Amino acid sequence: MSLSEVKRNMIKNHIIERIGWSEGIKDLDSAGIAEKFGVTAQTIYRYLYKLEEGGRIIRTPKGRGYTYDLPETIKDYMLPIKGCSEDVAWNMYIEEFVEEVPECANHIMYYIFTEMVNNAIDHSEGTEINVIVSKNEFRTEFKIIDNGIGIFSKIAAALNLPEKRFAVLELSKGKFTTNPESHTGEGIFFSSKAADIFLINSDNLSFASNVTHDAAPEIAQEYMVWDFPIDKKGTVILFTVHHGHSKTLKEVFDEFAGVPDEYKFDKTTVPVKLVEFGNDNPLFVSRSQAKRLMARFEEFKNIILDFTNVDEIGQGFADEVFRVFPEKHPDSKLTPVNCSDSVMQMIKRVQPRNQ
Repeated sequence: MSLSEVKRNMIKNHIIERIGWSEGIKDLDSAGIAEKFGVTAQTIYRYLYKLEEGGRIIRTPKGRGYTYDLPETIKDYMLPIKGCSEDVAWNMYIEEFVEEVPECANHIMYYIFTEMVNNAIDHSEGTEINVIVSKNEFRTEFKIIDNGIGIFSKIAAALNLPEKRFAVLELSKGKFTTNPESHTGEGIFFSSKAADIFLINSDNLSFASNVTHDAAPEIAQEYMVWDFPIDKKGTVILFTVHHGHSKTLKEVFDEFAGVPDEYKFDKTTVPVKLVEFGNDNPLFVSRSQAKRLMARFEEFKNIILDFTNVDEIGQGFADEVFRVFPEKHPDSKLTPVNCSDSVMQMIKRVQPRNQ
């Protein structure tokens, strides 16, 4: 019995999505897809051939099998910073290129693109911006590259930080800008939450935020930071938006607003691990580490402290965060999440009995 057109399209779209999640994938797990849709593996192979014939996938021989990719189109533009306007750049170079992308994803792209290009114009002190956009059936990826001062260097200088890596922690909190008269410091924060993948390369560091992976949720991570030696100065912003993206900008803003629909940025999520990233066995024991973590916390009403990959904390660190800070700032609420038993036990030990 032949399959309905709806089911055939569901199977084809699932294959496209699976390849989109893992570009260059070798094992499509045809048997698993067949089981999911109640068809034979032979049916899945037939659909793969049809998708290849129709130009929707690229199958490349490798060893005894094949790798699979999605065809993509790439646009590459150079924009002089002097006289550049982010909305004009979108209208001239990007709008038509992504006009067939669904509305929700398109709005997310526009927001992030204009925010990041404006940041390069106002903050980088460079002379040009290289915009590279690549699009396939599953996602659109942007690279926005300036040749100015690296973003981590600029933040470290503005805050007198002893190391550039501490700038990553400040970026993760949000509400920081080196130009408060013209900016709120919210652009990178909300862009990183709105994109499906958001990455910054600068000053020999890489910072990735909101790395989602629905096809393999076990590898999804909220934040990743690693050393990334580069020869050129400047900053590279890379972000990806999946065409099936369903979270609207309003939902992103509301998630971090004290009162929905007011768009007041009152909430932040801070990964505690970033205080000592790069250390395989960090010890969170000192009050100075706690103070570094809590810098600018008073600007928020609700602070979520994510203790993922932090096995334990010392009494001084816990006391500074969970007793001293709340006593000085009663209007700010601290909420620890993803705590090990040891971390939770120390937090309870230092908190006043009435909490």
